[in-house]
Amino acid sequence: MAQTGLKMEQVWADFRALSPVSRVAFLQLLLTDEKIRDELEDASDLLDIAERRDESSIPFDEVMDGIRDR
Repeated sequence: MAQTGLKMEQVWADFRALSPVSRVAFLQLLLTDEKIRDELEDASDLLDIAERRDESSIPFDEVMDGIRDR
């Protein structure tokens, strides 16, 4: 696990060292890879869930009752 962390830190440092134009090119390359794009979407979904965890919500049954009442 420590080895993975070191590799990740090196990749991050290398990415940060790129020029802004090279960073954009690299990100475009990542997004053209379907598998990586899917993994990025999954990670983004997890971040959204974590950020919205404390938001108020309406129970599903109440939502459905509201729809039926229309």
